[in-house]
Formats: sequence, C-alpha cells, structure tokens
Amino acid sequence: MRRHILTVLGYIVATFFTQATSHFVIFAQHYAAVPIMKAEPIFALGFTTMIIQGSVLSYVFANSRFAGGSRAATILRNQ
Repeated sequence: MRRHILTVLGYIVATFFTQATSHFVIFAQHYAAVPIMKAEPIFALGFTTMIIQGSVLSYVFANSRFAGGSRAATILRNQ
C-alpha cells in the first residue's frame, strides 16, 4: 500500500509540474483566449483528477508484466 501511495504522490508532483508550466507559463495566452475556459481554474477538480489517474496507473502497473522489473535487475538482485 505504501508503494501505491508513493507512486500516486510522485504522479501528482510530476503531472502538476508539467501541467502548471504548460498552462500558466508557456501557453497562458492560448488558454486565456479560449472562450469556454473559466478565468480561474478549479484546482480541486485538477487534483482530484490527478489522484484518480495516479491510482489507476499505479494499480495497472502493479498488475502488469512490467511490475517485476527487468530481467537484468532480477539477476542482479539474486547475486
């Protein structure tokens, strides 16, 4: 469980950094020009979305064939 929580927190940090840079710095004028967008973003909705996405991705990855790591990592751990 701790691993999933850390994965979700890491996802939130990485996603927030990427999206904040994109929305508020690089493409700020573009998003301001879109008439359907609100002037002030709803941060609670954004964080809720990131928590849901991070939880789903963490669960999917943990249950995928990639969760065990690479063959080289497995060999190195066993030595």
